[in-house]
Amino acid sequence: MNVKQSFYSSLTDEELLSLVMRDKSAEKEFYKRYRYRIERWIKTLAFWDKEDLVQEGLIAISEAVKNYRPEKNTRFITYAKVCVWNHLMSYLRKFSSQEGTMDPDILAEMAEETLSMEEKTEEKLLWQDFLSLLSPIEKKVVIKRFVERKSYLDIASELAISPKKVDNILYKIRHELKTYLEK
Repeated sequence: MNVKQSFYSSLTDEELLSLVMRDKSAEKEFYKRYRYRIERWIKTLAFWDKEDLVQEGLIAISEAVKNYRPEKNTRFITYAKVCVWNHLMSYLRKFSSQEGTMDPDILAEMAEETLSMEEKTEEKLLWQDFLSLLSPIEKKVVIKRFVERKSYLDIASELAISPKKVDNILYKIRHELKTYLEK
């Protein structure tokens, strides 16, 4: 890996995206990164030709690059995933109506269910990874607040700490979670 590739791999999608228009190497790295993501996203559509779907996904990414507006405070990956998914569903509907194959709405529903299950698994892994970074008291507070749905006063009472301490811990965790998710 050369220095430029190493530099690009350390950038967030938004940072890399800002370089894409000016730097061909950045553009190459960007599409390489998203080709991999598209391949993961289309796993649920295994009954279609993978390369066709990847190409359609890359077309959607190029449109997403042109239309993305960072001032709307949406992460590019979120925007791109929606663009790719919508483009692929449109492609599948068009292809299905021409070929007389399975109803595209049924295909879309099946794919969305599978994608939803994969996202939940991915979210669970992210959550477990984040929890492993917390101290024992922080874990207890998070579980009591968000799993057991307890109030600040109940948590404070059970853990023998002040409600203000509970508030401070939750504030710190929110900040750490935000930082963690931006990586």
